[in-house]
Amino acid sequence: MVEAPPRKLAVILHADVVGSTSLVHQNESLAHARIQGAFERLSSTIQSYNGMTHELRGDALVAEFARASDAVGAALAFQVGNTEQNARLGDDIKPQLRVGISLGEVVVADRTVTGAGVVLAQRVEQVAEPDGVCITGAINEAVPQHMPVHYSDLGKQEVKGFDEPVQIYGVQLAAGADPPSPEPGISIVAKTRGTKLWTASAALLVVIVGALGWFLYSQPDVESASVEKMAFPLPEEPSIAVLPFDNLSGDEGQDFLADGLTEDIITALARNPSLFVIARNSSFVYKDKAVSVKQVAEELGVRHVLEGSIQRDGGRIRITAQLIDAVTARHIWADSYDREFKDLLSLQDEISERLFVELGAEIVQGEDLRELHARVSSPEAFRYLMKARSIYHKHSKENNAIGLQLIRKAAEIEPNNLEIWLFEGYAHYRNYRNWWSEDREASLKKAIELGEKAYAVEPDYSATNGFMGVLSMTRRDYDAAVAYTRKSVELNPNSAVDRATFAWILTYSGYPEEAITQMQKAMRLSPHYPVWFTGVLGLAYLMTEDYENAIVAHEQLIERDALLPFAYSRLAGIHATLGNEAKANEYATELLKLKPKFSVQSWAKRLIYKNTEDLERELNMLRKAGLPEGGDA
Repeated sequence: MVEAPPRKLAVILHADVVGSTSLVHQNESLAHARIQGAFERLSSTIQSYNGMTHELRGDALVAEFARASDAVGAALAFQVGNTEQNARLGDDIKPQLRVGISLGEVVVADRTVTGAGVVLAQRVEQVAEPDGVCITGAINEAVPQHMPVHYSDLGKQEVKGFDEPVQIYGVQLAAGADPPSPEPGISIVAKTRGTKLWTASAALLVVIVGALGWFLYSQPDVESASVEKMAFPLPEEPSIAVLPFDNLSGDEGQDFLADGLTEDIITALARNPSLFVIARNSSFVYKDKAVSVKQVAEELGVRHVLEGSIQRDGGRIRITAQLIDAVTARHIWADSYDREFKDLLSLQDEISERLFVELGAEIVQGEDLRELHARVSSPEAFRYLMKARSIYHKHSKENNAIGLQLIRKAAEIEPNNLEIWLFEGYAHYRNYRNWWSEDREASLKKAIELGEKAYAVEPDYSATNGFMGVLSMTRRDYDAAVAYTRKSVELNPNSAVDRATFAWILTYSGYPEEAITQMQKAMRLSPHYPVWFTGVLGLAYLMTEDYENAIVAHEQLIERDALLPFAYSRLAGIHATLGNEAKANEYATELLKLKPKFSVQSWAKRLIYKNTEDLERELNMLRKAGLPEGGDA
């Protein structure tokens, strides 16, 4: 285990520019110059108030102070000066800043500062108005009463990443007052020279701070999760949930970058058989929600939680990440990366490799992470790919068409890329399966062409095997479909979707017992699983004549999506088989309201059973429920 960097208690100031993207759109070079000028003035003000700017780039700044009064004084003095500066400008490119100040534990290393204190300051800053300053209750209590300021009580607010609501105050100068002048004091900037008195004082300070640091490091800074209260038993292997990274770019249009980074880290970790990794769709339940690490760990049944953020400014990106042991409430690892955007791909690998080390997982021998990722070398092509993938999760005909347009742009840049072939192939397959294409057979033909081409290049890649399994099922080649998806799961054991797809194919291929086992594993990997998982499990229970569990599963289907006809048809058939005539009639009636032209024979055309006896079982159950034999569905 890599030794954790030292931690300390500090006053943290976080500032960003309001609406920086709109400013840049008006005049990119002028906006950048003025934003940079504003931050330079803020950094100079911070230094005059005994503070230190740790990070200054793009539209965000992080600074550290030893005293709350210095931080508040610096923030107010800057805001007054910046307002006056903007008033002198003859156009609308006027950078306005919001400032948040908190007291919390941080890690200072490699000229960056990370930790709960920084996150809290950032969250508080987001509450502030343009040209405003907000502080936490702890800062309010620490500021001397003689300061000429007025506080606005904004109440206790839910803050993402913190268990308890945070008391927040707005801070303004008192009417007619000037900003407080800097007070004498020892700057937190390390001094290399000084008197014997300073040396002795510094030595004493080191002892005190060292003792305080040891005490803080030995205390949890987040509430620990209870293993007993976890919704699922804690896995024996290292377990982790990767929360959606926050987009701090100030532009919702950059969300796809944060989502793409999160997905790629999940994918990289999931391929390691010595880890237990929560699936994407369950992690993304928490996107844009104020949740604590404790809550996430207990709801998903994991020991470790990774959270982070990404910020893009033109050609540069800044990523922060921290790994937390939820059971002990310890920050195991935290780091910050400031790179060129073109380095995003290698940076994702770097973060994943670090997580493997921290979690004690072994990287599969002979496999390089970069090969596992099957990466796109061009940053521009990768951007198109991530945008397309983000849109794909918004399931609709229109979004699928937009995704295809984006992926074709990526293909123009990298025409021989495996990931691009696979994504385009799936898009054509979705057009075929959902009847979104005017020429369904042409869509299927194109999907098969791309899938086979990808498989020929990389036959030992989980994604190519998974896609080939789906295509084989479409062509009713059941044995091949089972073989491909079984291999897909072996190559990517932590993928909930791969396991669920395997279970779906096993069910219709006549192996419902194994399908139940695989789907239960998929649901454990993804506690917030998609509704179709339940449908597959319910059918597998029906085929094994476990009607009690089949009823439960199909009732859950209706609770989550009341427009699924097969939920009603199968519940009608199950209750008819059990002799529950009233219930069978109830579900049959609801089905015919939903699908007035429903018939047993038309429904048979939609079922893809390999074995005739499995098909006849379901059709006979429908007949017992009194559903019409002929007609059009």
